[in-house]
Amino acid sequence: MNFIRRLNHARIDFGRALALNTARFIFDRKSRHPRLQDIDIQRILVLNIGDKIGDTTVCTLMYRELHRWNPDVKVDMVCGRQTFPLVENNPYIDDIIVCKKGFFATIFLAEKLRRKKYDVVFDVRELTDASTLYLLKRMAGKVNVGFDRNKYALHDILMDDGLKKIHVAERYGELLRVLGIENPNLAYDLHVSPQDRNEIAALLKQAAIDAQLIVINAYAAARYRNISLGRVGEIIAALQRSVWRNYSVVLVGPPAKRAELRQFVDKSRADKLYYFPEISSIMRVAALIGRARLVITPDTSIVHIASAFDTPQICFYRHDGADDLQNAIRWGPRSRQHQVIYARARTHGEVDINTFRIEDVQRALDKLVEEM
Repeated sequence: MNFIRRLNHARIDFGRALALNTARFIFDRKSRHPRLQDIDIQRILVLNIGDKIGDTTVCTLMYRELHRWNPDVKVDMVCGRQTFPLVENNPYIDDIIVCKKGFFATIFLAEKLRRKKYDVVFDVRELTDASTLYLLKRMAGKVNVGFDRNKYALHDILMDDGLKKIHVAERYGELLRVLGIENPNLAYDLHVSPQDRNEIAALLKQAAIDAQLIVINAYAAARYRNISLGRVGEIIAALQRSVWRNYSVVLVGPPAKRAELRQFVDKSRADKLYYFPEISSIMRVAALIGRARLVITPDTSIVHIASAFDTPQICFYRHDGADDLQNAIRWGPRSRQHQVIYARARTHGEVDINTFRIEDVQRALDKLVEEM
């Protein structure tokens, strides 16, 4: 099975590389490379078509800092349908262009962006793809800023490839410095609607859950980062052996996991353990996390949502690469109070996040109490 998985990944990677190289051959050229200081900047685009919740959450710092730099400059963004709720209430974005996947959708998007006549385009993704190259070429922004990974000719300003070794928020800070924004505030900036806040408040009130609230998420975008519910049970037991024992625990997860989470809670003997199927949207989860005293989660977008509210965290990461390329360094928590627990052992050739030691969880719980 592991061999078949690797073979499938190799096939997908080959297809992406072929599409990218073809797009580069056709589109990766730009006749003029104007200097940024020679441009009267009126409109900026942040291009982030990956539609990933974590990336979009971290990127929110850019809109706020661009607005503070010059409130008169229009700041637009491109996002996918999944990530639109994260930014739809953001007061620092002038226009949100929601992109769809597909050949004709990309052509339509390119023409729409071309009419905007952008002065500066930030290509914020670490890995540029064929669609992005086409969009950059077709929209014809005056100055394109991107990361120096493959030295694309469409990028007028190339950021140092070494920046991939630092936290993504710091990388975005370096993008902002291109405009002369020194010492930008790197805190994330989510705006939850009053409706979502009120609905979460009503749910918690109905269940008689007070401010002593812990949120546990077991799920990640990648299957090998999911924490098993058996291990979640061990984490809950560790909580009950600690000073956190009187806190209410709310489990969150995607709608597809609704049945197994309900069954887990029904079979559990733990007191004050809850699962609310009504908390199904990402912004309701964000509203819940904003009220929590602690979030426990694997390496996934929940880390960044908790960071946006500066909620204390215990996060589980796989130690699966060189020390300076670890996800905990590049995509780690930014809450002032957090503990990272590494899983190192392998199962079927993959680092298994469920091999963390429960003793490390107990120590992390104690350390967070000491820091508070």
